[in-house]
Amino acid sequence: MVRAPLTAALLRARRRRQAGQVLTAIAGSGLAGLTEREIQILRLLADGRTNASIAHALDVSPRTIAKHLEHLYRKLGVSSRAAAVSRVTMPPGR
Repeated sequence: MVRAPLTAALLRARRRRQAGQVLTAIAGSGLAGLTEREIQILRLLADGRTNASIAHALDVSPRTIAKHLEHLYRKLGVSSRAAAVSRVTMPPGR
């Protein structure tokens, strides 16, 4: 009965920690070419959110988020959400 809520809370905590690591990685990885909005979106991506959830959090449309993601992917040289988060959370050379 308690297991499901505790598991969900643990997953949320891990996602928050990963999102925090994104900011630290961005600051130290030479990805300063990202806009403030792209960094916000990348943090929310690392938190495991959908386009609709990110749009709701930032008070924009999901289509706007999709366009931001296109630009973000191009700047990072990746083609997926997972690759974008991995690109900024993995140490160089891995």
